[in-house]
Amino acid sequence: MPTATNLPSVDLATLTISGEVLRLIPADVAAKYQIIPFEKKGETLKLAVGDPGQLRPDIRGALEEFGKRRGLKVQLFAAEPAAIKTVLQAGAKEGGKSSYRTTVSYIDLTRQIIPLEILEKFPREIADKYGMVVFSGDEKTIKVAAISPSNPKVQEILRFIRERNDIAIDLFQTDAQSIKAALVQYEGVLPSNEVMVEQEPEDRPAPKERQKASPQVPASPPAVENKAPVAQPDQASPLSPAAAVEVRKGKRGDEHYLNELIGRPVTTVEDLEAIVKKGQVQLIVAAMIGLASAMRASDIHLEPMGKQFRLRYRVDGVLRTIILMPLSLHPPISSRIKILAEMKIDEQRVPQDGRYDVVVGEKEIDLRVSTLPTVHGEKVVIRLLDKSSGILTLPKLGLVGHAYEVLIQEIHKPYGVVLSTGPTGSGKSTTLYAILHEIATPQVNVITLEDPVEYEISGINQSQVKPNIGFSFAEGLRSILRQDPNIIMVGETRDAETASMVTHAALTGHLVLSTLHTNDAAGALPRLINMGVEPFLITSAMNCVLGQRLVRKICPKCKEETAIPADLKGRIVDEIEKHPPLKTAVGNAPIRFFKGKECPDCTQGYQGRIGLYEVLAMSEPIESLALKNAPASAIAEQAKKEGMLTMFQDGIVKAIQGITTLDEVLRVTSTG
Repeated sequence: MPTATNLPSVDLATLTISGEVLRLIPADVAAKYQIIPFEKKGETLKLAVGDPGQLRPDIRGALEEFGKRRGLKVQLFAAEPAAIKTVLQAGAKEGGKSSYRTTVSYIDLTRQIIPLEILEKFPREIADKYGMVVFSGDEKTIKVAAISPSNPKVQEILRFIRERNDIAIDLFQTDAQSIKAALVQYEGVLPSNEVMVEQEPEDRPAPKERQKASPQVPASPPAVENKAPVAQPDQASPLSPAAAVEVRKGKRGDEHYLNELIGRPVTTVEDLEAIVKKGQVQLIVAAMIGLASAMRASDIHLEPMGKQFRLRYRVDGVLRTIILMPLSLHPPISSRIKILAEMKIDEQRVPQDGRYDVVVGEKEIDLRVSTLPTVHGEKVVIRLLDKSSGILTLPKLGLVGHAYEVLIQEIHKPYGVVLSTGPTGSGKSTTLYAILHEIATPQVNVITLEDPVEYEISGINQSQVKPNIGFSFAEGLRSILRQDPNIIMVGETRDAETASMVTHAALTGHLVLSTLHTNDAAGALPRLINMGVEPFLITSAMNCVLGQRLVRKICPKCKEETAIPADLKGRIVDEIEKHPPLKTAVGNAPIRFFKGKECPDCTQGYQGRIGLYEVLAMSEPIESLALKNAPASAIAEQAKKEGMLTMFQDGIVKAIQGITTLDEVLRVTSTG
C-alpha cells in the first residue's frame, strides 16, 4: 500500500457512487476518519481519503485487515476534504437501488426560465427560508439548487421529500443571486382581484386545476424522519398538461413561440385584458408582445406611474395607451422581461440593454429591450423588429421622382459618402438597408458595422459593435478597411473620430453609407464641420445627403376627400406656383386632400407609414458654400434652386396623391 505522502488523487466530482459501495464502510467510521469507498471492481476496493497525512498506521492496518476479511485488495486515493464532506452529507438512497453524484455541481439560475409548475414543487416559503429551489424535473427525478447544499436542515428536508415521494433528487450548488432570480419567478401567479384595466373584460372560466400534485414537502424541517408531512395547496396552471406537452415541441422552447405558449393568438385589447386578469406573468408578457405584433407596433413602453403601471404601444409613430395595471404587477413583469433578455434582474440603479427573439404566428420578431431607472421604478421599452418582413425597396419607402433619380445616380458611384439624416425613429437605417439591397452584388465586397444589426441580408458581411469591450464604430471601421471592402455601411456617425474615418474611407476609393442626426439634409454639412472634419475633405468626399421623416398613410379602405382651411390651401397653392420642380411633381392632379374615417382595419384612419424625403446632391455652388462655412439655410436654398424638393414639399405631393394627410405632413416637418 502506498505511503500517505504519495497517494494517487481522485476527483470525486466526476464520479457516481452507488449506495451499495458506500455502505461497505459504516457512516460513523467514514465520517470519523474521512474515508469514503467509491469503487468496487472485482477484488479491488478503492477508498478516498480526505486527509492522508493524518492516516495513522493502526488505521491503515485496520483497513488492510478489513479488505482481507472480504477478499478484497484495498487501494487508497487522496481526495479533497470538501468532496468527502459533501458525499457524507448527501447520503445514498435507502436500499442501495440507485446511485447519485458524489459532489454538487454549480448551476447559474440568473438567466434561466423555470416553468412555474416546476418551481411550485417546493412552496415559496421553503425555497425562500432555506435558499433552495427546484429548477427542473419529471415524475422520477427533480433537480434542486441550494445556496448551502451541506446545510443539515437542507439535507433533512431533501431526505424527507425523497422518502415520502419515492423520487430521486439531484442536488446542485448555486448562489444567492440565482435564488433571488428564481424567487422572482414565483411572482407568476398573482391574485386576480389586484388587476386593474381601463375597461373591465367579461368574466372568463377559471383555468383548469393541475392534474398532478407537487411532491409533499414539510412546512418546516421534520424533527424526526417519520413526522407526517404538511400538504401544500396546489395552484392552478394556465395550461393543461396536454397543452404544455404540445408547447414544448417547439425546437427553441415555449418561451419563444408565443401563440403556442398562450394557447391562441392575442389580437385585441380585450384578449390582453383577459390574460392580465388571470395574473400569470409569463402569459402577460407573451400576450403584450403578441398584441403589439398584431397591432403592428414598433415599440412597447412599460411605465410605472405612482400607483399605476401603464402599457403603451407606438403604432405608426404615435404612442397609444393600451391598459393600466396596478403598480404591484410592474416588478414581476419587468423581471421576467429582464430574464428573457439576459439582463441582471437585481440591478435597478443603472440603465441596461438586452435582446431576445420570439415567434408570433408566422412572424419572427427580434426584441431589443432597454431599461431606465425612474422615480417610480424602471421604465422598460421593447423595440420590435419583424425579421420576416424583408427589406423594402426605395420606391416602397417613398423615394420617387427626381429624388429617386438623383439618389440612384449617387449610390452607383464607385466611391464617396451617402448620408441619411433625421431624428431617432425616422427610418434612416431602413433606408440604408434598401440602398444596400439596390447596389449589393456578388461582384463587390459589402461590410456593415451596426449597433445593433437590425436585419440580416444574405450575401453581406454584417458586424455589430460592442463599445463595452472597445469595439466601437471607429475601431471597427479601422478593421473593415483591412478587409478589402468596396462598400461600407457605418450604422451611425456619432463622433469626430468616426466622421473623420468615414470621410477618409470615401477618399480612398470606398462607397460609404452612414447616418447622422440632423434636422434636414442641408444641416449635415455644417454638422460635420462642427465635428472637426475639414470642409475641403467634406466637399471632396460627399456624394449626397438624404433628409427624411416618417408619416402615417391613410387607410385605403376608409379614405375620403376632406376640406382644409382656405388660408392653408392658399399657402399650398402658392408653394406649388413658386417652386417649378414641385409644380412638375404635382402635375395636372387637382389640388384636393384626403383623410381616413377610421374603420376596423386601421387606427384613427391611418394604416402603415411612408417616408418624406429630400435628396441634396453635391454641386459646385453647394461645395463653395460649404467651404465658406455657410449656414444650413443658405445651402438648402441653393439645393432648392437646383431642383431639390424639401421634405415639406414631398409631403405636399403625397398628400395631394392621397397617400397621407396634410396634418401628418405639418406634424413631422419643420414647416407648419
